[in-house]
Amino acid sequence: MVRLFFFAILILAHSGCYSKRVIISEEGKKGFIDQKGKVMVKPIFEKVYNYHNGYAKVKINNSYGMIDINGNIVLPIEYDSISNFYYKYAKIQKNKKVGLVNTDMQIIIEPNYDDIKIVSEKIFIAMLDDKYGCIQNDSTVLINGNPAEIYGTT
Repeated sequence: MVRLFFFAILILAHSGCYSKRVIISEEGKKGFIDQKGKVMVKPIFEKVYNYHNGYAKVKINNSYGMIDINGNIVLPIEYDSISNFYYKYAKIQKNKKVGLVNTDMQIIIEPNYDDIKIVSEKIFIAMLDDKYGCIQNDSTVLINGNPAEIYGTT
């Protein structure tokens, strides 16, 4: 543990990035320390990912969720996967169904779809049972139909 701690401090000093958390590992579990070496998030996770906009993806028992910089769970650890953020949204998958969460950790589309494509900050294309539709970021369904209608190729 001392060797890992020292290595993490060297990385922080060398990078010149003093406000970030550094991933630590203890007995196979992951957590985070701050620039002074203080444990900020206890190493209790199978896997942790670097923070982005104040949140980090974590994994326990093959399920994913999100934590804030203090280790508080802000998105329950119950998803099969969580994508990286694109525009201001990440795909969440649960029981083979896809939804969307925003950067405020609010689920804006429940995981009820087979797939979702993030087209812009306001428009998404969702697929369910081989049918496609356009959905706004307030969950309003704009168009139900086939891909040709949605993509304007008819």
